[in-house]
Amino acid sequence: MSTPHAARIAPRSPWQAMDLGTRMLRTWWRPLLSIWLVTSLPGLLLLLWLTGGDLFWTSMLFWWLKPLWERPLLEYCARALFGEPPTLRALLRSWPNYVRPGLFSALTWRRLSPSRSFNAPVFQLERPRGSAGPRLAVMHAEPGQRAGALTVTLVHVEQFIAFGILALLVLLFPWEFNLSLYDWMNDNVAVEHRLMLACWYLALCITEPLYVCCGFALYLNKRTWLEGWDLEQGLRSVGQRRAARRHTLGPTLLCCALLPWLWWASPVEAAEDRDAVRQQAIEILAGDDLMPMTERTSWRLRPDAQQDRNDRSESLLQRVLDWLFNRNTERERRDSSWDFAGVADVLRLLLWALMLAALGWLLWSGRHLVRRDLASTEGGDTAMPVDIRALASHRQPLPDNPAAAIRAALDAGHQRDALSLLYRCCLHSLHQRLAVTLPRGATESEVLRQLRQHHATDTEVRLLGRITPLWQASAWAHRPVDPAAITALLDDWCQHQEGHA
Repeated sequence: MSTPHAARIAPRSPWQAMDLGTRMLRTWWRPLLSIWLVTSLPGLLLLLWLTGGDLFWTSMLFWWLKPLWERPLLEYCARALFGEPPTLRALLRSWPNYVRPGLFSALTWRRLSPSRSFNAPVFQLERPRGSAGPRLAVMHAEPGQRAGALTVTLVHVEQFIAFGILALLVLLFPWEFNLSLYDWMNDNVAVEHRLMLACWYLALCITEPLYVCCGFALYLNKRTWLEGWDLEQGLRSVGQRRAARRHTLGPTLLCCALLPWLWWASPVEAAEDRDAVRQQAIEILAGDDLMPMTERTSWRLRPDAQQDRNDRSESLLQRVLDWLFNRNTERERRDSSWDFAGVADVLRLLLWALMLAALGWLLWSGRHLVRRDLASTEGGDTAMPVDIRALASHRQPLPDNPAAAIRAALDAGHQRDALSLLYRCCLHSLHQRLAVTLPRGATESEVLRQLRQHHATDTEVRLLGRITPLWQASAWAHRPVDPAAITALLDDWCQHQEGHA
């Protein structure tokens, strides 16, 4: 880097380097905007023509080709920094020379890299031979340059500006025609999409040059930290001063060489000259540009003091809270003008309260499971974790002679009512004989599963297993049931009742 440059090169933080990029944009905004319009606007119109006016694919392709539109902007920034800003014609004439290096990788696997603005100068300006991986690894070594943060920030800024321009257009429209404007835009969706594309392109006219300038500034800052460009600049200025002094002292020494006493004084002057140059070099190297020194004042938590267990002035609750949250003592709080430990205590208290509330909610939600397990454990085989009374006790009471009522329903052609009555009578009989329980909302399959689990050998449970599929088919699938099958089940149930009687 032996060419004089327009910006002051010095090691900076990444945020200061981005600020240098904004200064570049403010200085060169006219040529950068002209370059962006000349290179990107014809590309946008060409994509519109190639896609047949499809705005979705046009915007997607234009967004994907952003690295192609950014190459001329970066080339101008690189030349203008060294005092050689190119003209627009010269920039377009040398287009293939600076666009080709690294373009394929920039449009394929490196396209979605958040460090795209930081990596572009490596390919375009340095043009590494072979693989660029080692060079990128050196450039991305710690400390990082926050190129990803720059990308994320400008993506959001780009969207805000685009929607802001669209909102500005709507606000500038006379309010008397707002309703007509909305109706017209709803009826002309294609025109609305074109308007949104135009607003997005106007936002890119601001954010893309800014993105390129800030990424280039981050690249310069990293090179300064790695290669000491600021030291080279300072030493070169010292050499220029020394050369100027030599040109001034040369004629003087030649004229004074005739005087004998000046001949003996020249070594002394040469020594003083060397001392002066050395002192100037020391002052430059020790200056704020090359060796910056900053003083920062920040708040830091004081170390926790040992808890005084013999202090009985504090209550038991206070001591428990101090032990639980590891808070500072009151003496430490009085000594410090502002202590952030109180904020941490409040956050800890909120987190503990949230955890306890979640635990209580889980226990309350699972209380029925605990009751069911306790009931099954205490009752053994005689107690069931179900309540059949809820199903057996229907809104209509059971008839005194269920068998006659079931046969009358079959004779009347009401097979479903007959099957429902038979199912209820069977459940009622099981409840009376086995003293089982059933929760509200239990399904037929759940009832049968629980009964088979505890009384699999019972004859009436087996009979219920034959009745349940028929009842489910009739009640839920609305399938017709053969009256002969219901009659056979009724006869078996009656025989079972007579046997137990």
